Amino acid sequence: MIEDENIGKKYSRLTITEFHSKINRIKKYKCVCDCKKEKVVSIYDLKNGSVKSCGCLSRENLIKRNSIHLQSRTRLYRIWAGMKSRCNNPNSKDYKNYGGRGVSVCKEWSEDFEIFREWALSNGYEDNLTLERKDCNGDYEPSNCSWITKQEQASNTRQSRHITIDGVTKTLASWCREYKMNYATVFRRMKDGMTPKEALTTPPRKRKSKK
Repeated sequence: MIEDENIGKKYSRLTITEFHSKINRIKKYKCVCDCKKEKVVSIYDLKNGSVKSCGCLSRENLIKRNSIHLQSRTRLYRIWAGMKSRCNNPNSKDYKNYGGRGVSVCKEWSEDFEIFREWALSNGYEDNLTLERKDCNGDYEPSNCSWITKQEQASNTRQSRHITIDGVTKTLASWCREYKMNYATVFRRMKDGMTPKEALTTPPRKRKSKK
């Protein structure tokens, strides 16, 4: 008996287990899906990828599309869509400051809103916060992004003052968050002649109580 070379081969979620039949020279095989259900498929459909599962993959994709459709009305979805537009769409009014400068969205976030949503909810997202890149020249990716208030982001734009302390360069807004200091206070101190480190580490003066 000639051994069938197709037995044991896997195409997407389907693994060929045994020969089933042959119709008009096209062989059909019994396959087992990753979900354990069986399905008879022609070798032609397996090889060209027109059949990838017992049907479970189509159901999962439908559920996912419906979920994303519902999410598309949320603020978080609009943030995701806006992020991609700024980086990928030359017609976007903000493209020159993002995609035009080489800023991109990491593959995982760009291809799947659910992955971005899961990261956002696990990293402090709230409806009053905005997405910030820690390095304004870096990409949109988990290690370079965080959620901050609109006021903080306004002071942390690409034009913000950059300060170097002990060989580390960050925006003044970032240093203020790290040292838990008020941005306006630190900025005023530096204008009055303090070094950045002095302005960040000098304790605020205590107000004298009125007698």
